[in-house]
Amino acid sequence: MKNNISAPDRYLRLMAGLMAYGSASAMRRGSVGKSILMAFGAMKVAEGVTGWCPVTELVGRLTRTESRDAQYSNPAAESSVRRQSNKEKGEPEGGRDLKAQRRSDNNRQSRSADADSIPEHTHTDEDV
Repeated sequence: MKNNISAPDRYLRLMAGLMAYGSASAMRRGSVGKSILMAFGAMKVAEGVTGWCPVTELVGRLTRTESRDAQYSNPAAESSVRRQSNKEKGEPEGGRDLKAQRRSDNNRQSRSADADSIPEHTHTDEDV
């Protein structure tokens, strides 16, 4: 089995499992809550030790399957998934980088505004 939880998550699960198991051992005998809490604590300790969580694995498989099914069942969804992945990668849509285009347009506008603000006549010592 491959690890599917991170190291900090492993430590957190291990500590939570030990706390749950310890709390359950302090409860009175024969209660249903004690059995459930002990089982939960043992499960969390096992996940912390092995680094593998069956629930995380199941959720990961379900989400991969759903996205793959949506991609292949609808051609429009496939193109939107492709466009979304391009956006995530930072690739330009339609071959143009829109952010760079906007930046250059803004730079041109600010340069023309600066040129307009320069007066035609500059002050000299004689004007003062």
